[in-house]
Amino acid sequence: MNANDVVRQVQHLFGDSFEVQIKVEDIIDWINESLMTIARETEYKTSTQTTALYGPTTLGVDLPVDFIGEKRVTWDGTPLNKTELTALDDLGALPSDIGPAVSHFYFWEDKTWLYPQPGTAKPMLLYYVAAPTLVGDMNIPLALPLHFHKDIVRMCMVRARELNEDWDQARVLQNEIDANLGKTRDDQQNRGRETFPVVRDDPADWMH
Repeated sequence: MNANDVVRQVQHLFGDSFEVQIKVEDIIDWINESLMTIARETEYKTSTQTTALYGPTTLGVDLPVDFIGEKRVTWDGTPLNKTELTALDDLGALPSDIGPAVSHFYFWEDKTWLYPQPGTAKPMLLYYVAAPTLVGDMNIPLALPLHFHKDIVRMCMVRARELNEDWDQARVLQNEIDANLGKTRDDQQNRGRETFPVVRDDPADWMH
């Protein structure tokens, strides 16, 4: 499904194929809003940023332009704990200290900072939730998994119903969206859980 398909379906469902009340530009805005909402709610799109050198000459590293939220930060392969700038004093050293083992990371001014500041240059790896590609070419397929495509139409229809003050219909559609996105979140969490085989008694051990 591409943006043209979404526009066509929304116009058909709303009964406004001639843009009397809803303009195509409105629907495109709703599509982009929906893409971002789904990315934030389900965290379906992830990426990594590797900074080859992070040492005394590098203070903070700019966050990726598509950054939504972090999942994990490592320095030289070691996972770091997240902290806040205002909590650094409680950790027992100053941000400018160089030498102690890096133990934490924090965000400030759209940058990732390490704490304490490392005295050697080693790689920092940021695992993060990424923003989707927004609509540019109307003919290019939407940049999200297929099972979200109908949700994009529903989310646009919520905005259309709200614009038309059809509050009950908007509420019904929003409930469907919330249920679908919630199921996706649950599926992703369960997918990451490991399963282990059950070790059972060998019948040969007790048949003698």
